[in-house]
Amino acid sequence: MKKLIEKAADKFNTDKKTAVIILIGIAGVILLVISEIIPLSASKEKHNERNETQTVSCSDYEKEVEQRLQSIISKIEGAGNVSVMVTLESTVESVYAQEEKQSGGENKNYENQYVIIKTNDGEGGILLKTTEPQIRGVAIVCTGGNSAVVRQNITNTVTAVLGISSARVNITAMKKDNGG
Repeated sequence: MKKLIEKAADKFNTDKKTAVIILIGIAGVILLVISEIIPLSASKEKHNERNETQTVSCSDYEKEVEQRLQSIISKIEGAGNVSVMVTLESTVESVYAQEEKQSGGENKNYENQYVIIKTNDGEGGILLKTTEPQIRGVAIVCTGGNSAVVRQNITNTVTAVLGISSARVNITAMKKDNGG
C-alpha cells in the first residue's frame, strides 16, 4: 500500500498536468457538496414561510366568511344589526401528486412518493388541489334574534351558503343598549 502511495506521489511530482486535473476534480466535488447544503437551508426557510402564509390565509378565510355572512344576514328582514363569528374545524389542505414505487425482490413492497419538479424557485411538489377549511360553527348575534321566524330564516341561509348542519349555527338576540 505504501508503494502504491509513493508511486502516485512520484507521478504527481513528475506529471503536473495530472496533478492539476485531479485538484480541479476535488474542488468540483467540494463545490457540489456545498451547493447541496446551501439550498437545503433555503428550502427550510421557504417551508416556514409557506406555513405562515397558510396560517394567515386561514385567518383571512375566517374573516372573509364572517364579513360575507354578516353582509347577507343583515339584508334578511327583521335581522337588524348583525355580528358574526366563524370558527374553523381544520386548516387549508393541499393535496400533492404521488407515484407508487415498487421496491424489494420477491417481497414486493409498494410505497408512495411525492412527485418533485424543479421550478425557478427551487424544487416543489405538483399541487393537485387545495381544499378550503371546514367550518366548525357559526355564532350570530342580531337585534332580531328573539324572533323565531328571523332565526329560522338566518339558519336556512347560513346552512345553505356554508353547507353545514343547523346544529352548527347558533343565533341569539343582541343585548339592548340602555343608552348609558
